[in-house]
Amino acid sequence: MRTLTTTNNGFFRRFKTALATLSCFGLLLGAIAVTPVRANAQGSRYVLTVRNLTRFQIDRLYLSPSDDENWGPDQLGRRVIGAYSDFSLTNVRPGEYDIKVVDDDGDGCVIRRVSFFESKIWTLTNANLLRCEGYR
Repeated sequence: MRTLTTTNNGFFRRFKTALATLSCFGLLLGAIAVTPVRANAQGSRYVLTVRNLTRFQIDRLYLSPSDDENWGPDQLGRRVIGAYSDFSLTNVRPGEYDIKVVDDDGDGCVIRRVSFFESKIWTLTNANLLRCEGYR
């Protein structure tokens, strides 16, 4: 009898361990299933990547909702966007914005009514920057 009881205890111990493992696995799967929902709830913010393919350094970058008359703060702070380099601005809320860049000569370029309902790459070239500044 004692052998049978020991075997049953071993069986029940393994059964409880397996059950505990399955419970932990179920909790893990539940957490993974919730993660995309949270990501989507926070996913209403986007990334603007400014790709500077010009020979000019960009010293200031402003972003303002299109219906606002005032520019927001300089998004670069103490940074600059060097010639032929990128800068990513994160946490952009969905909406329509005006974007202003100012190069190292102090020349400004404004692009109006850029829609943000997904992350974007905005490419500046020598030609479109000079055209925007009024040079042909």
